[in-house]
Amino acid sequence: GLTDGEILDGVDETMSSVVGRPLRRIAGFVKSWTHDPWSRAVVRAPIGDQRNTVLPLIAAPLDRRVFFAGEHTDDRVGPGGMEGAIKSGYRVAREVLA
Repeated sequence: GLTDGEILDGVDETMSSVVGRPLRRIAGFVKSWTHDPWSRAVVRAPIGDQRNTVLPLIAAPLDRRVFFAGEHTDDRVGPGGMEGAIKSGYRVAREVLA
């Protein structure tokens, strides 16, 4: 695999080509979900009717005091997506304020 420095250099090159000029990185951070002991690069992939049966259970508040957000709790977007994570955050905010 690539080192963190090599990954950041690749990002710098890509971003420079997108904006059409060289960029100077101020700071950078690489997160490897594969090596994270809490996630181990797990993503949700509902099978069959699980989108309608399991996801509501995962997303349900616990005693109206503990709320769950994250891409794995959103049934409107495909698995593993940032959009689903953001939408679930909005959903939980509405639930907390209700």
